[in-house]
Amino acid sequence: MKISLVLMLFLALTACIQLGGDVKPQHYYLLSPLAEANSDAETSHNLIFSRVEFPTYLDRPQIVTRSLQDELQISNNDRWGEPLQDNLVRVLKENLQRRLNGLRISSFPWQPVADNGLRLKMIINQFDGTLGQQTNVDLRWALTETASKQVLVQKHFINHQPIGSNPADLVAGLSRAVNQLSEEISQEIMRIK
Repeated sequence: MKISLVLMLFLALTACIQLGGDVKPQHYYLLSPLAEANSDAETSHNLIFSRVEFPTYLDRPQIVTRSLQDELQISNNDRWGEPLQDNLVRVLKENLQRRLNGLRISSFPWQPVADNGLRLKMIINQFDGTLGQQTNVDLRWALTETASKQVLVQKHFINHQPIGSNPADLVAGLSRAVNQLSEEISQEIMRIK
C-alpha cells in the first residue's frame, strides 16, 4: 500500500514537471587566458596574490548582466564553470606568467611570503556587462613591496569591451579585459627593479 502511494505521488510530481514546458539546457562558461605568448620579458620577481575583494552580487554561479537602466539580471541557464573570483585569479596568474618569464607567483596566505617579493592586491568594483552593448570592468589594483610594505604602484583600471547579445560574447569580452589588465600589471612589474 505504501509503495503504491509513493509511486502514485512520484508519477503525479513527474507529470507536473512535464506540464511546465520545455526545460532549457544549462550553459557553463569560463574566462580564457591569453593564447600562448612568446615573451622575451624576463623578471626575477616573486609575486604574492593577496585575497581579491569581490562584490557580493557576483558571488554566485549564475552569470550577472545589467540592463540599460542598471538593473541586475541573473541568468537561470547561463552559469560560471567555477566560482568567478577563482576563475579571474587563475586566468590573471596564467596571463602574467605567459607575459613575464621567470615570474614566480604564490597565493597569500597559503604559501610563505618572500622577503624580496611584490604583493598584488585587487579590489573589484564591477565585473559584468550589458548584453548587446559592452562589458563593465572597474577595479583598483596595487603592487607593494612585501618587506617594507611600501606601495610601489597604485592604479584604477576601467575597461569597456563591445559585446554581442549573448553570454558567450560577454565572457569573451571579460576575457579580453583581463588580458589588458594582465598587460598593464606586467608592464608595471617590469619597471620595478
